[in-house]
Amino acid sequence: MKQTVGFVIAFVMTITLLSCSHTKTVKDGRDFSKDTVMLQRTICYGQCPAYKVVVLGSGKVEFEGFKFSKTQGKVSVDIPLDSAKALISEIEQSDFFLWNDEYKNQDVSDLASTFVTVVLGGNKKVINHYNGDKSAPSSLVKIEKHIDAITNSEQWTR
Repeated sequence: MKQTVGFVIAFVMTITLLSCSHTKTVKDGRDFSKDTVMLQRTICYGQCPAYKVVVLGSGKVEFEGFKFSKTQGKVSVDIPLDSAKALISEIEQSDFFLWNDEYKNQDVSDLASTFVTVVLGGNKKVINHYNGDKSAPSSLVKIEKHIDAITNSEQWTR
């Protein structure tokens, strides 16, 4: 009887360990190429640069400058694939798809809005964030800053 219980415990532990390592391999090996993260900033009461930057899971970045942006029009560059994957992983680990679609309270006036659009694994979500809304999740602001940082959007906006 003790041998049977020991065998069952060993068997369950082996299956558990194998399934955990298999899940990790599948996640690490998944195809990021169809994932897309877009950030779009609007003008403010002053001269805030308005632009759109898209990060593709392949590492390609597409920038389009609008009003008050140093670069007007479209520019494409490549960033390291690991940078794109890190951004996507950050979004996956956040509650992005559970957050509100809008954060538009004007706790501070005359600021720009930021739209973040994410398409991951066929799921799409757009969040409209007025930058003066203090109720927006701090993780959303962190993701917005991360997008600007990995794309070096400032090179085209300032």
